[in-house]
Amino acid sequence: MKRVLCGFLAVIMLLCLTACGAVSKAERRIQKGARVSLDLSGCRIEQETDTHGGFLGDGEYLLVLDCSGNEEKILAQTGEWQVFPLSDNLREVLYEWKIAERNGIPQVSSGKWYFYDRFSDATSFDRNSDERLLSRPAENFSLLLYDSENSCLYYFEMDT
Repeated sequence: MKRVLCGFLAVIMLLCLTACGAVSKAERRIQKGARVSLDLSGCRIEQETDTHGGFLGDGEYLLVLDCSGNEEKILAQTGEWQVFPLSDNLREVLYEWKIAERNGIPQVSSGKWYFYDRFSDATSFDRNSDERLLSRPAENFSLLLYDSENSCLYYFEMDT
């Protein structure tokens, strides 16, 4: 009887760890790409796509999280983020370049957003400013969009 009970508990623990592992993976990806720590427990992964590949690793990554029921927790973690609307540069990149359309990102009008510039160069600059985004030959950035109307968090990376 003890073996059956222990086996049953082991299976339950593995299922719990597997469920938590998906969100932990999302948290690690966001931490690495955008240098932001978020507690996404309670959020559910809706979509994850990654087109990175090839010799230079160019591509796009999109993670969509349903955060229904966790709105207050998410908003409490976004204190330093910008309130919508997006900046002109980000609006151009997402909507005029058709990146949002290609990736299925809706036009978000209510919530907060966070930008992190991952463009590598020798000079120091504000990594949270998108001022330089359109003035160079490559776009390497991470963008978080929290849609407060739909309780949805979008994490997007672009590497060119």
